[in-house]
Amino acid sequence: MLARSAPVTATLLAANVALYGLERVAYAEGHDPCRVYGLVPAHFEPSAIVTSMFLHDPSTLLHVAGNVAALGFFGGRVERVLGHARFALLYVASGVGGALLHVLVNPGATEPMVGASGAIWGVLAAAAVIYGRATLAFVATLFVENLWYAFFGGGEGIAFGAHIGGFVVGFLVLQMVFELRWLGGIRPS
Repeated sequence: MLARSAPVTATLLAANVALYGLERVAYAEGHDPCRVYGLVPAHFEPSAIVTSMFLHDPSTLLHVAGNVAALGFFGGRVERVLGHARFALLYVASGVGGALLHVLVNPGATEPMVGASGAIWGVLAAAAVIYGRATLAFVATLFVENLWYAFFGGGEGIAFGAHIGGFVVGFLVLQMVFELRWLGGIRPS
């Protein structure tokens, strides 16, 4: 059971789904929590780094569904290897790193950035290293696609900088937590 073996992942999944439900209610009543609590680089508010990690576009189910699916599939597996506290550190640090890179590459953006994608990409980076070549190939393909869109355009409305920043920070946190053996997995200390 996920709640017992990976309580941080289970809590994050529940928080993201519950807050999305509340967002939908607010959105239906004419309020847009993303505009209030999302991260707007042109009007940078440090607290929005955290609040934006738990918001998703309430006008579509795809955004939250994709993040929850990735977290549900990879999060528990990574948490069981890293341990609860280290996984929480990985998740939060990756989310913060993703948000900061988004602000850095889009300083004048006035649209709010929302979503757990930076944190999720940190989890994907950890999964790629922990679970070896097959997972690495899958995640590397997605990463290269994100680099392409970030530098050559396309995919409007997607914070590719947050994905890339989260991935890089996730890898660096993993590097600090464990001695890495690139492409050969990791050995917990």
